[in-house]
Amino acid sequence: MRAIWITRHGGPEVLEVRETADPEPGPGQVRVRVHAAGLNFAEVMGRQGLYPDAPKPPCVLGYEAAGIVDALGPGVSGPSVGRQLLAALLEGSERAGIWTVQTGIFPENTASLALHHACGFRVVGVRERIGQLHGRWRDVLLLERRSPQVGR
Repeated sequence: MRAIWITRHGGPEVLEVRETADPEPGPGQVRVRVHAAGLNFAEVMGRQGLYPDAPKPPCVLGYEAAGIVDALGPGVSGPSVGRQLLAALLEGSERAGIWTVQTGIFPENTASLALHHACGFRVVGVRERIGQLHGRWRDVLLLERRSPQVGR
């Protein structure tokens, strides 16, 4: 796999693209084949050494990613994997004090919509021609979940 490593704390010059072996998931873990990743505030702060929950360099951060689960570790099984991943994301966001989590989902992805609804997300709008699928620009439903714990 190709990953962006933070080699030490500092500016953008400390970032390094490296080819590494695919990690094997441990007990209770999954491996996600990442198709797209974002760079968020926490990762920029982590690179600078200013984010308290970031791992120490050298490390790979990946707080925002979209992909497909392609391997299960021991003790992980079945269709509940998506729910477990989403629950872990929401728990982590609440620990970090994040009040609102948003996502975009193609309207015909009914399984993902049902999963997100079951985890407290609601549709708040439509983003027109914002997502591309099979070379065609598509509308995407915008969903959000507000933490019942943070910001109260």
